[in-house]
Amino acid sequence: MRIRLMISILYLILGIMSVYTNVIIFFIPLLTLPLIRFHVGTKLSREYILLDIVIAFIMYFASNSVLNCVIYITLIILPAYSIIKEQEKESINYPKLIFLTGTIIWGGLLVQGELMKYYGYSYYEAYRSLISNMFVAMNSEIYALGLEELMLSMYPSTLFVSAILLAFITVSVNQKRVSQDSMINQLFSFRLSKMIFLIILLAIIMVFNTDIMYLSEIGMNLIFIVFILFYVAGMWGMMSYVIMAKTTPVAKFLGIIMMLIVLPIAPIFPLLYGFFDAIFNFRRIELVV
Repeated sequence: MRIRLMISILYLILGIMSVYTNVIIFFIPLLTLPLIRFHVGTKLSREYILLDIVIAFIMYFASNSVLNCVIYITLIILPAYSIIKEQEKESINYPKLIFLTGTIIWGGLLVQGELMKYYGYSYYEAYRSLISNMFVAMNSEIYALGLEELMLSMYPSTLFVSAILLAFITVSVNQKRVSQDSMINQLFSFRLSKMIFLIILLAIIMVFNTDIMYLSEIGMNLIFIVFILFYVAGMWGMMSYVIMAKTTPVAKFLGIIMMLIVLPIAPIFPLLYGFFDAIFNFRRIELVV
């Protein structure tokens, strides 16, 4: 308990010093390392959870900033908890863990985006500025009229991409070094559950429901998020064929590099593969997310 208390006090000091609000967001996952390393072999009991809650309250009153507290909870504590609880199991489903952790981080980023408005900054305003500058560079007013507004409405789902990337970094730096199956191997051998099609159906119903304010916009973002999941699953699935090919390591390496260059340019191919793989399970794999 003494070591765990010292780790928690370290998080408290960083919060009081406003490190969380000043550090580049993609470095935040590294701050989960001490907490997760401590809980390798040590169960996450109620005493430890209570300690983290107390630290959050002290951090708020000592720094007089709710933003530091929210970042501490949503980008460090809750993602760490999801990894710790998964590591307590005999086997770890890394793709599922990445999506779960990403969803937690996504919720945290949405909350932070709203809170940051009170501090003179907003993720959404930065996103709006980026989109506006992009269309100014395109120099096409007619083309930009509807598309710019559509892209602005896709802000929550665009933020989801950042959350998944943060989750990937967080899980990567914290994966078990001694494991029967590595995270990368699992990413090459998973598919999406058929339950995702129920989410698509729900999203389509929401899109065409104009009676409730913002419901249609939520549905559009939900569809875009599903497309992101199909794309990610399809990209890893297509690359798995290169990995499993009976050829030299150099040829496999070059093949992966080529796919990483080509697939983002032609996103329809991994998107379609991820969609149909969820239905037909082309590779006959059992690891499902």
